[in-house]
Amino acid sequence: MQPSFSLFVLGAGGGPLETNLSSYLCKAYESTWEGDVFALEAGSGIGALSRLLHENEALLSYFGFKPSTTPLVAATRIISAVHIYLITHSHLDHIRLVAHCYAVMRKVPNLFNSGLVLSAGSFPGGRRKRIAAVNSVLEDIETVFSGRLWPKLANREENDEDFSYLLTILHHGQYQRLCPNVSVRTMPLTHGKSFTDPTLPYESSAFFIRHDITRRQFLFFGDVEPDSLSIKPQSIAVWREAACLVPDQLDSIFLECSWSMDRDDALLFGHLSPKHVLRELETFADEIMCSKASNEDGLRTPKRQRKSRSGVLHGLTLYIIHCKAGLNDVHDQTQLIARQVKTLVQEQELGIEVVAVVQGMRIGE
Repeated sequence: MQPSFSLFVLGAGGGPLETNLSSYLCKAYESTWEGDVFALEAGSGIGALSRLLHENEALLSYFGFKPSTTPLVAATRIISAVHIYLITHSHLDHIRLVAHCYAVMRKVPNLFNSGLVLSAGSFPGGRRKRIAAVNSVLEDIETVFSGRLWPKLANREENDEDFSYLLTILHHGQYQRLCPNVSVRTMPLTHGKSFTDPTLPYESSAFFIRHDITRRQFLFFGDVEPDSLSIKPQSIAVWREAACLVPDQLDSIFLECSWSMDRDDALLFGHLSPKHVLRELETFADEIMCSKASNEDGLRTPKRQRKSRSGVLHGLTLYIIHCKAGLNDVHDQTQLIARQVKTLVQEQELGIEVVAVVQGMRIGE
């Protein structure tokens, strides 16, 4: 089956390496990399892409450039084609790209290192770029572009200058059009406790990205804590909606696993470890079985009557993202976490394929 999307991993890490932070370039499969490109998160930008193109010359052809094109020129043109950034939450490792572009527009050299915040205003010409997120995230981003931390280069005014970002609200629960043939549905997640009020959750988001022609979609989680430890469990609602899409529409899930197995629950800081990924997947499997039972008899099956989860997630692929780098090798830590998740999944015979996502990876080709 031909893929519905092409996705390039510009950055997959969860820190502390600033050269590899969450950023995924995506397009409908039939589009080009200089056409209707959108980004999931914006932690890495031109600097990271230029380095990847320099290290792997085959990527120039992948993105449609001649071998003679310099990596910096190609990287600038690719990032220039991104017309909308989907942001799950406003932590800086997910929004650094949005301010950097201001430097290029004003011809300030040597600032090609970061992401969304550091990219604002730098790409001349073309249509105005958008930042799309739930309102609370946009409010946080507005504080960045207040004129104090960074110039006022993002607002909600439809008729402002093209070099400023247009802030676009994503509403929970409904599909909203991103670009030709692509829509997104946003659902709330909990990413630990709010620092301003520990009695409240810190909000993150999950995105269902749908190809409107093929109806195929994938699920992308922002940073998220285990429902089992959360002051406001919200992931179960996402799993319930995803269960209704399996297998005809949904087959790929991007889920964070920031820590390895030895991380204590008290030190997760709003993230997942392998044992909690397993629990979330078991919840997903339960919801799939409930959905199937509901389709058969119109009633949701109580938990006590659920059958074995063996093979329930067969045909699905779980992409592990946002692994925090170890002190020695980011790839080793990412592979370690993915192996730990895979072992737990195999022990429970869930049937889902587990893939470690690394910077520079091409998914869907």
